[in-house]
Amino acid sequence: MISLERFAGAGYHSMFITEKRNLLPREFFYELTDDMAQFIVLKGNEPIGACAYWVQEGRVNTVYWFVNESSYEDRYETVELVTEKMIKQHHPERILIHSGSAYADVFNACRYYQKGRLYQKIIEPWRYMVSDSAFDSRGYIINQGLMKDLPFGWFTSMAKGCGWISAYNLLKMNHMEVTMQECAEALGRRAILGGIAGQESVTLLAYLRSKHLDVKMTRPSNKKSLRAMEIAKNGILLYTHAHGAHYTAFRKLPSGKLWFYNAVYGRSSHTESSEDFIRKYALFPFCTALYVKEENDQ
Repeated sequence: MISLERFAGAGYHSMFITEKRNLLPREFFYELTDDMAQFIVLKGNEPIGACAYWVQEGRVNTVYWFVNESSYEDRYETVELVTEKMIKQHHPERILIHSGSAYADVFNACRYYQKGRLYQKIIEPWRYMVSDSAFDSRGYIINQGLMKDLPFGWFTSMAKGCGWISAYNLLKMNHMEVTMQECAEALGRRAILGGIAGQESVTLLAYLRSKHLDVKMTRPSNKKSLRAMEIAKNGILLYTHAHGAHYTAFRKLPSGKLWFYNAVYGRSSHTESSEDFIRKYALFPFCTALYVKEENDQ
């Protein structure tokens, strides 16, 4: 898990012993100014980088540095965390990154696009039509119940939006972030009769594949779904609970348990085994899993 630890001043930080400190560029320790908020990026207790931000004319400006040993996934999660933190704290119209092109692949995956020498993310209007509490610390949607002002087909996303919400979360997990509006409208156009029966799993599968996500789908069966979830790195589960059919996105943790999103509205940390989840929440033995395999299990 990635976390951010704030510290004051641009000088030496005690967590960077001499060897680690030398892995970061000198600019971080000597050229940042006191009006910037500065953070050490930690993976567990290990410092793997640093970031800073300042606000100017309604825009948030950010900079990042990472040690060479940091992974793509660690950098991606860091940018997710900082982006969501800036949105919730400052509600900017856009966020700019001043770190050059060294991490361009990560910035692009988080929907930042090059603008001259900078990278820019324009915050979509839909984001500010929804309470910040609908999102977790990394920007994943966890509370569909707060989305009554966002349309889906002939209905609201609060009523019928679990399909596009799960697709949005899954694409984000796979470094393919799209806007909420694009996702909801694209899937709304595919839904039968304006989404009167929600999102059909076949159209959800087709949309995800149109984004070049290598996703597979099981037949309706708890046994097949459990097997798929066992070999998946992330995916979507369609199941029927007390209030009807529902989609939830999930990702696998190193422990083997799964982290579920928007299954229980507002729960920011919902982790349990696939067996426990289906036993607790699925009324009928006909779950369907859309899943992305682990890279070593292709």
